Amino acid sequence: MEVKGRDQELAELYGVHMPARRQLDRVMLRQFHRLPGFESSFVGLDDLDGKGEMITLDDYLGIPWEQPNVAFDLRAEMEAKLGMKPFEPL
Repeated sequence: MEVKGRDQELAELYGVHMPARRQLDRVMLRQFHRLPGFESSFVGLDDLDGKGEMITLDDYLGIPWEQPNVAFDLRAEMEAKLGMKPFEPL
C-alpha cells in the first residue's frame, strides 16, 4: 500500500495525529546508520512500512556485503566520517 494512502487511512481511523507521528518515526529511523564500511539496511523503516513481513532468500542466506570477510580499515573510515586527520603512528 502506498505511504500516503496508508497515512490517510490511519488519519481516518485514529485521528490526524497518527500520520504526523508516523512521519516523525520515519525521520528518526532514517538517522540510524551502521559503522562506515557497512551498508545500512534500515530494518526499522522496513518494519514501519510493512516491508519486513516477508522473508526472502537474502534474509536466509545472507547478503555478500554483510559477510565478515570484508577487509577495510575501520579506524580510517571513522576518521574520514568525523572529519579528523588520519592517524599517524610515532
